[in-house]
Amino acid sequence: MEKCDFFIAGDGIHPFNSGSTGNVLALITEVDRWIPKEISGDPSTENPNASWPRLTYGKNDNNSQNSTFWLQDGRYLRLKNVEITYTVPSTFTRKFLVNRMQVGFIGENLYTWSPFKLWDPETESGSSTRNGAAYPINRTFTGYLRFEF
Repeated sequence: MEKCDFFIAGDGIHPFNSGSTGNVLALITEVDRWIPKEISGDPSTENPNASWPRLTYGKNDNNSQNSTFWLQDGRYLRLKNVEITYTVPSTFTRKFLVNRMQVGFIGENLYTWSPFKLWDPETESGSSTRNGAAYPINRTFTGYLRFEF
């Protein structure tokens, strides 16, 4: 299997990196982040195993340099296209002067299995660093009826 690890980066992961506003992912504000006890008033916030480094205003080279902390597993399996069709028996359709009737469903991008959960793992594929800023892949459902007279 080809190696498919990648580094995550960008304003969503390193908010306020440019010293101004930035997109802060809700995940980053809701999970445990390392916070100095002088700011939080609680020594337990200085957890060395916190999920995210300290949130800072402006560039912090210690928080944004490439390291295994930012390296993510890019493997994924996607249920890309599914089409299910049912042909209604002609004994039923002939009562309505229909030679053939089909009922169908088409689904695209139905599900993705991946250890990476922040955004679509296929986003910006081919790049060694991904920031999740690309528009996500849409999930599409289509139902149809086909008649032949």
